[in-house]
Amino acid sequence: MSVYSGFSTRALENEYNQCLLQLITILVKRCSLALSINQLQDDTKFAGNFGKLYGHIQKLEEYKYAPPKYSIVLKELSEQIGIIQIKQSLVPQQHYRKFTLQNANLQQINNLLNVTPSKRQTKTSYLKSNRLKTEESAYNRAIEKSLRYRELEFLCQFD
Repeated sequence: MSVYSGFSTRALENEYNQCLLQLITILVKRCSLALSINQLQDDTKFAGNFGKLYGHIQKLEEYKYAPPKYSIVLKELSEQIGIIQIKQSLVPQQHYRKFTLQNANLQQINNLLNVTPSKRQTKTSYLKSNRLKTEESAYNRAIEKSLRYRELEFLCQFD
């Protein structure tokens, strides 16, 4: 049962709320700028910041159980800015690696289930399975490090 606004932990809820606050802040700044000069300009910095926050919100909402999910509301704006097209071109590359690792792990599990007591796992297959696990964990750590770096980079822009 989720207690923290649809998230399983308070830390995820806090991270989500901070991300929403930052998104609202840049939207307010952008709208006030547009109203002050009576026009909307092509602003790549705004699009970049919005894209980062929108992607982070979508990622966090994968772990959210209960509504509201703000990425649904922001989808139209992101399509107008062009964020969705950029993200879709990057998603298959990221998911392709994860998909192949998951298939490899699934195949190893199936192989282990089909092993009779008379068969033993060879040293080579054992080393291969450990190498795949190590590669997958290294890949996940790199993704997390990249996300943290982007968040810090974004926060430094407002200082």
